[in-house]
Amino acid sequence: MEGNAVTSREEHQSEEEWDLEAMVASAEVVEEESRSEEQALTVQSQGMNYNKNWIFDSGCSDHMTGDKENLNVTTKYKGRRVVVTANNTKLPIAHVGNAIIASSSNAKDVQLEEVYHVPGIKKNLISITQLTAPGNYVVFGPKDVKVCKEVEIIGTPIMEGIKKNSMYVMSAESACIDSTRKNETADLWHARLGHVGYHKLKVMMKKSMLKGLPQLEECTKRFVKKIDRVSLKNLKKTQKKIYQNSEGRKGSEG
Repeated sequence: MEGNAVTSREEHQSEEEWDLEAMVASAEVVEEESRSEEQALTVQSQGMNYNKNWIFDSGCSDHMTGDKENLNVTTKYKGRRVVVTANNTKLPIAHVGNAIIASSSNAKDVQLEEVYHVPGIKKNLISITQLTAPGNYVVFGPKDVKVCKEVEIIGTPIMEGIKKNSMYVMSAESACIDSTRKNETADLWHARLGHVGYHKLKVMMKKSMLKGLPQLEECTKRFVKKIDRVSLKNLKKTQKKIYQNSEGRKGSEG
């Protein structure tokens, strides 16, 4: 049996060399685990039957399938719309109809309406936008996805976006709202504590020492710079006062 790469080395090596070898060995283990995980994902992907399974797609504007047999009550499409793929390829829509999807749970089978038959696409796609249009909710989790008629949200959302046309969009401005609010609260406590240093404030955050002080993993650069500017400004004022008091006359800074 092969020995461990770290523990089978000679004893005259320094502690630093041991640490480096341990880091390398750990990195190799992580790399091997990552490679195994990628292989598992590949196997799962290869085992999926794209002809029968339907994929939830948040970037798809309409339900669509490449197999006409997945539809019933089909009619020939007479509109001017085309399907534009990720590589800007334009595919014509041949038919439109309904699709019956068998439920994997005890619930009834689901009927998708206004499904496009697009010859050339290899997957059956469920449009999140089209699915939520009648008032349904689509909830994604770490291991599954659920479609519900009603949803009760418990807790504060981490991010929020809005629906624009056929897409769900989160702007950079809306993403910064929560961060800005937290920083405003942190700014307030920073002032209340006599412009305490950033590191002490961070310790208070981690230990939840003050009620109302937000838990921030890392303050933004704007907040850190603001603390530095305020502290430096106060330091200059203090130095100037000491200089004036000790000399008995007004002197210049610097």
